[in-house]
Amino acid sequence: RWDRSTHVCDPTKGKKQNTMWFAVACLASAAFAAHYFACVACGVRLVLPQALDRGSRLARILAACPSLHKRRSFWPVPLLWHGHLQTMAVFGWRPRLAIKFVREMLDLSDGGRIALDWLDPVSSATDAKRPILLLVHGLNGGSNESYIRHLCVGASRGKYNWRVVVYNSRGVAGTQLTTPRPYNGGYTGDIRETVTFVHAKYPDAPLFAAGFSLGANALTRYVGECGADCPLIAAMAFSNPLDLYKSQRYLVSYPVGRWYDKQMTKGLIRYAKKHQEKLSGNKGIDPNCIYSVTSVMDFDEAYTAKVFGYVSADEYYHSNSSVSYLEKVRRPLLVVNAADDPIMGAEVTRDATVAVAGAPAECSAAVAVTAHGGHVGWVQVDNPLSLRSWFSARSSWMDTVLFEFFSAALRHE
Repeated sequence: RWDRSTHVCDPTKGKKQNTMWFAVACLASAAFAAHYFACVACGVRLVLPQALDRGSRLARILAACPSLHKRRSFWPVPLLWHGHLQTMAVFGWRPRLAIKFVREMLDLSDGGRIALDWLDPVSSATDAKRPILLLVHGLNGGSNESYIRHLCVGASRGKYNWRVVVYNSRGVAGTQLTTPRPYNGGYTGDIRETVTFVHAKYPDAPLFAAGFSLGANALTRYVGECGADCPLIAAMAFSNPLDLYKSQRYLVSYPVGRWYDKQMTKGLIRYAKKHQEKLSGNKGIDPNCIYSVTSVMDFDEAYTAKVFGYVSADEYYHSNSSVSYLEKVRRPLLVVNAADDPIMGAEVTRDATVAVAGAPAECSAAVAVTAHGGHVGWVQVDNPLSLRSWFSARSSWMDTVLFEFFSAALRHE
């Protein structure tokens, strides 16, 4: 029989539990805040050639970039503190801005065609010296990418007022292939013809370029190949894989990386199916093998390597990596990578810092490394103490550094 006397309600029990959970929440918040300010908010490790003259143009440009020297330069959005979260934020956190580009088709020497998307191209002769920013996208990207569009708006508006042109590789961003030859992660011929075309069109305008991910690798190779004859006054390479072989090996070495690899592979298969008619003109290529691949490396083994005349995917990776071209750079080039980049890992960036540190005095390349930022991420918060800014932050530290570096390059031309 139920005894009411043994079931007396304690009115303080609920208050004690609430107090306990409140204390736990406070401790957890304090621990996260301590971790964020001590470990997440980070400065920049800047590596230059040890033999570099401190009065050189590269040194003066870097000295004029405040974001490269602050003790706490990059403040990640607290909700996106991890490299994976920063990487995924590229596809959803920052909205894709509506921009009306003016498209110009460029016919290449081998019969190929690429699309150049211009923002605010001014035909007035009085504007012939307006600086031009050339943007080179990553794998299967283009002018439709969110990070590209944010940079376009930031560069062409306000105090910068630059002319912006987005380089769209063969067959991407709504264009069709006109030859059986597509693009790859290290081929520099198309970038070379694009830079030559833009420079000839506006010979009095300072021209600089920024590449991202796979586009950063190709742009870095191009600047290294050109040496002192490079028409660019400066260049930047963000999330540069540098060593394609090591980057790809790292990507498939852990579960989440294999998920990234799978998504990239799907994009490559869609690209191949879209241009099936033209790509079928390559001898020795079996479309069925291409459509059944399960990794980027398999795709490059079955298709990319064969089309561009390599024996294997490994040979293609080694031949098209940009890390070996850093010491040949003679125009100011800043490679910006994050140590927690989940696509390529930290080893390739360490190799690049070693290569640059030991480069000769005439080398004009530098490497900037942040502890966090992911792959083409670096989504930052203006005020980490404001909860509202955690959810409303849409800016990128990458944009800040780009504008600082190229503005300094203009002043020290």
